[in-house]
Amino acid sequence: MAAAIAHHEHAARIYLIDVSQKAIAQAERWRGTAHADNVTVLRTGREEAAGIEERIRDETDGGVDLVLEMSGGRVAINQALRIA
Repeated sequence: MAAAIAHHEHAARIYLIDVSQKAIAQAERWRGTAHADNVTVLRTGREEAAGIEERIRDETDGGVDLVLEMSGGRVAINQALRIA
C-alpha cells in the first residue's frame, strides 16, 4: 500500500524489499498492473542485504530520501537507516 501511495504521488524511484517470496510475487504483480516502471522489487535475506544496500546507495547517489519500514524487525530497521 505504501508503494502504491508513493507511486500515486509521483515518487521518482521506489524500492520494495522483502524476505518473503510471496510478498515479492505480489509486489511484482502490482508493479505490472500499475505500470510502475520506477519500481524495483528486491528480495532480501542475510546474504543479499549488503548488496541491496550498496545497489540502492549507488543508484540514488548516497541513499533514499524516505524509508517506510513496515515490519518493525530490528534487522529491517537497521537496514532502512543505512539506506536513508
